[in-house]
Amino acid sequence: MHSSSVSWPLPRPELMMLTKWSRLIVIIACGLTLASCLPAANLEYIASRASAIVVGTITTRVETPTQVSFTINVNRVLAGTVPGQTVDVVHPRSMGKVLVSPSTYTLDQSISGMWFLTAGVEPGKWDVIGSRPGGGPFASALVLPALPTAPTGRYSYPATTPLLEILAYEIAAGVEATGDDPGVYWGAFFTMDNPAIRMIFANCLASVNLESQTVGLAGSLERGAARISAPAFTTLAFNC
Repeated sequence: MHSSSVSWPLPRPELMMLTKWSRLIVIIACGLTLASCLPAANLEYIASRASAIVVGTITTRVETPTQVSFTINVNRVLAGTVPGQTVDVVHPRSMGKVLVSPSTYTLDQSISGMWFLTAGVEPGKWDVIGSRPGGGPFASALVLPALPTAPTGRYSYPATTPLLEILAYEIAAGVEATGDDPGVYWGAFFTMDNPAIRMIFANCLASVNLESQTVGLAGSLERGAARISAPAFTTLAFNC
């Protein structure tokens, strides 16, 4: 009868490999757990409640403890209609126990991306739907990555593409071009599944960036879409 035993402590190469695999498993588990804990404010939910979806830029905003106001210079309209090339927004918010001094201040900061517009409380004004989980009461929570011009290359799409796939392609093009956090996919694509999303996660998995690889692996596994070759999985483990 043949028996085998493991000699402890492990030699350094084997120990390093075990550590890498353990780290990879923890990363994937954390990613899947995070995805399951996110609020259901995904693209499908937000888009269904938006009167219009635009890509544009703000350069200045005025903030108070109860609202933030700014003008979006519109580059493109992805859904719905807007009356012109600019959109005036007043977005109610609560700063909670955060003390703000002075109570009203102006910030000159350029923020570009995809905005989900809805009717505002004030006549002639729009509001925006928060689209980025974890952004809190700040302006960065109101916008998703997108480029001023339509995506080209692998994220280009024909006019007949379904809206939710268009939005996914737009976000992916924005993330890759600007170096934004690929973790934005967790909230935007939460519980969603379509060909565009599967393609985006597959591209993440093929990336040379460890964070993108991890997002791609966890996102693909969550959708049952990952057919990962042993070399690819080993490469990811060694990069951890």
